[in-house]
Amino acid sequence: MKRKTVISVFTCLIAFFICSFYVSAKEYDVTMYATETLEEVFIKEGVTNYDLSEYNKTDLDDKRVTIYLFRLNGCQNCKNFLNYTAQTLLQTYGDKIKIVSFEMRDDQRNNNLRLDIQKFRGESDNTAPYIVIGNKSWNGPIDSAKQKQIEKSIEEAYNTQNKYDIFKDMSGKLFSHNGVTLVSEQSFSPNYTLQAVMTSRQDLNLEEGYQFIYSLDITMRDGNQIVPIQNSAPLHIHVSMPNVFDAYKVAYVDAGGNIVEVLDATYANNDLSFTTTHLSEYAIFGKKKDTTPPTTPGDGGNVDNDSNTDVGNDNNTDQTVTENVPQTLDNIQSYVFLLLFGLCTFVISFILYSRKNSKSSM
Repeated sequence: MKRKTVISVFTCLIAFFICSFYVSAKEYDVTMYATETLEEVFIKEGVTNYDLSEYNKTDLDDKRVTIYLFRLNGCQNCKNFLNYTAQTLLQTYGDKIKIVSFEMRDDQRNNNLRLDIQKFRGESDNTAPYIVIGNKSWNGPIDSAKQKQIEKSIEEAYNTQNKYDIFKDMSGKLFSHNGVTLVSEQSFSPNYTLQAVMTSRQDLNLEEGYQFIYSLDITMRDGNQIVPIQNSAPLHIHVSMPNVFDAYKVAYVDAGGNIVEVLDATYANNDLSFTTTHLSEYAIFGKKKDTTPPTTPGDGGNVDNDSNTDVGNDNNTDQTVTENVPQTLDNIQSYVFLLLFGLCTFVISFILYSRKNSKSSM
């Protein structure tokens, strides 16, 4: 009886973790995230001497240019941008802009959103702040050159009738599941879901020096039905994983378990990416160039580096300050595997122990 209870609990745990890690790809909506008003951010970061009279006029909202600001609490680069906003942007464009702020240090969902946008745009710079206006973006210290670009973008976007919005463009083009993100150059139904499942292909071999890491079966689904995705527009696949090797390659594996094609892969900021035109099973291989011991899984580099080097003017607008956004290691499939492996070990050990006690009592 105890054995049946343990197995039932084990099964429920598996179902719980699988369901909790399954992320449906719905339309991106800014209201789904925790945002801050400009005044709230000013107060939090101690920014003073600002005038919100023009900014707070609600009758102009439909014409305004939305500025998405991804920031970190206490980040000097971010405060410099806020000072520039208070001293310049509000005075010149107060009735033309709307700033939506996403704090990332204490809100992981906002950080994940920033990563999704960067993947969608093909970017990998990890410094804060991250600013998006229309179809343009900026990272890190907002110096005088970037300020001119931002002001030009505001003017161009304000005079455009159909304003581009990154959230609307991402809907139907970006899907995520199990630490895997797909960015498509063509739109699919936003009700589709991506499914990435680990497979067992340890027997696969690539060219000399490359080691098998793991393999994934990647499919697009409409409900429970697989949607054939083949010979479509380019599909950019991103896999979240720690950096252990110096070089990576991805192999397309057919239904018979054979390597059909080898694709080049790039790696940056805990993100392995490659491009294909169809969804199928893919195996990931890594190669080390030297004998240096691999980094601890999860290191990946650039984790919440708060080291600041100020080299700027008295207005805090041209400072060179390096502050990296905390990394998000979304290789959930690895954690699920380890969790299930541990639970399996526990259940098997319990069953064997119960059998041993039963035999000894007889």
